[in-house]
Amino acid sequence: MTGYHPHGFVSLGAFGNFGTEGTGFETKFPGITNSLLTLNANFRVPLYKEYLQALGLASVSRRSCEALLHTLPWQSKLMIRKNGPGSAITIVIGGAEESLHARPGVMELVLKKRHGFIRIAIESGSLVVPVLSFGENGIAPLDNR
Repeated sequence: MTGYHPHGFVSLGAFGNFGTEGTGFETKFPGITNSLLTLNANFRVPLYKEYLQALGLASVSRRSCEALLHTLPWQSKLMIRKNGPGSAITIVIGGAEESLHARPGVMELVLKKRHGFIRIAIESGSLVVPVLSFGENGIAPLDNR
């Protein structure tokens, strides 16, 4: 499990690094299938849901996280450990609330009510890998003056 920070305006860094092969994730981490997660509400919009799924994104709901981190029904845990690391998920920890605090040169971590991902990692036996992206908050839709 990757805990990505900061959220920024639209998490372009997270998408570029973990939602595409732009930085060679599969080459650097062979055998790991990674899923970038986004707000569950995004999957309620017709056509946008299909677009996100086509990009390989999944819901950040607890149920989705658990399903993505557990082995497939026809694979045993022994087989996964023997043949490769398995599955990983990338969660932008601060969520939509943190994106509201995004401004160039400042990083605020919104974590007070966001600790469920740690519980999911413990329950699934996953490691938590922190990721810090530089420049993410420099991407803004409009000048806030």
